[in-house]
Amino acid sequence: MATTRRSNGTGGGAVQKRIIEATISCIDRGGLSGVTIRGIAREAGVNSAAISYYFRSKETLVAQALATSLENAFGDWEVMLNRGTSDLRSRVRTVLLELLDGSLKFPGITKAHLYDTFINGASRTLFIRRFSKFLVSLTRAKSAGFPDRSVREIRSDVVQMVSAALFPGIMPQLFRGPTGVDLSRAEGRTAYIDSLMEHFFPIAPRAQTV
Repeated sequence: MATTRRSNGTGGGAVQKRIIEATISCIDRGGLSGVTIRGIAREAGVNSAAISYYFRSKETLVAQALATSLENAFGDWEVMLNRGTSDLRSRVRTVLLELLDGSLKFPGITKAHLYDTFINGASRTLFIRRFSKFLVSLTRAKSAGFPDRSVREIRSDVVQMVSAALFPGIMPQLFRGPTGVDLSRAEGRTAYIDSLMEHFFPIAPRAQTV
């Protein structure tokens, strides 16, 4: 089933893109429960009829907006990881910092992606599938840099490392007290990611454990 109506010109495509971007902004600002067609139309500078024409329903539009935001984020991170000119460790550090920055900057959209999992217990959401694909890419990249370690060990490290970068962005209020790290400041975020790198991605490969 098509998620949007196809347009015959670039003008229609531009309108659809603007509506999707407006929907992402509305989700981030008010959460899934606060999204309305009227609010999206106002944010996008279109009338409600345009949204109905291109997307048929709010549910279809929200689904496409979430899918777009996911692909934009993970696609960018995978490009950083696989096509960067710096060494692998520096690329992974950049990806983790971007992940933390993004979850802090856009908490509403991050929580929207996790809503079905946390509230409904869903285990095959679009976010989980895309997140899992990203973890595979990161595991593959790290395995190439640490050939003396098992894939299972590296996969465990990657899951812990990425989770440690993502979770503080979802609930930053839990971290400042216990850790003393102020994630609202760039230097605090950088220090936190550097501590993860020292633990999970040491400069010298660690000896394989038995």
